[in-house]
Amino acid sequence: MNWYKKAINNDDIFELIDDGEGLKAKELILKDNSLELKKIDFPSAESVYVLTAPYGKYIIDIDFEYYKEAIDWIWDINDFELSDYVEYSGDNFEKDFWDGVFSGSYVYHGTSSDRIDLIKKEGLEPRQETNSLTNSSNGPAVYTSPDYDTAAYIYDVVIRIDLGKMKSDGYMPPVSLEVGVDESEMRNALAYKLGIDDFINESLEQGLSEETVLIYGKIPPKYLSFGEENELV
Repeated sequence: MNWYKKAINNDDIFELIDDGEGLKAKELILKDNSLELKKIDFPSAESVYVLTAPYGKYIIDIDFEYYKEAIDWIWDINDFELSDYVEYSGDNFEKDFWDGVFSGSYVYHGTSSDRIDLIKKEGLEPRQETNSLTNSSNGPAVYTSPDYDTAAYIYDVVIRIDLGKMKSDGYMPPVSLEVGVDESEMRNALAYKLGIDDFINESLEQGLSEETVLIYGKIPPKYLSFGEENELV
């Protein structure tokens, strides 16, 4: 029978960890208290332990020198260091986007009725504006969504953009997600990797959309359709 007392709450857990002399002793304390300790490895960053405590998850460094609530630990990681912790598929977004376009592939763009005549004549021009938030970092682009209702949310006219026809004509301008979505997705992926089910990404709540696609190029009128959703299909 070991001499370690049982942990009653989170404070007891870390008091016991601090009392353990050496890594093996600390690991034994956690095992004796039936606490789950899982080692997590990352692409470039140093490995950590995830401790599942009665009242939440904690990150413990590999040498047991510090611990922190897992959600706080995720938010403390600098945006530029996130790629050290999770692999991000967004680097191939443009290629994957156009590879997934076929005949009948569309996105939608919302606008105001007073711009329709000009758009029908000259097409859609990239503009320095946003769909749902102020974010000048995106640069001039045509903001689109794969969902008709999203494009129609704050605008009285919705334009359908025929991506399939654009691709068949060999016209595939650069595309991207909104600035900040990649960072948000990486934090989400990291939370999932750590086993956190209740992670709330504040960036997405503030207006960023994982579905918004920015097209960095003029879209000529021949690729555009106008009207109600049931008329466009």
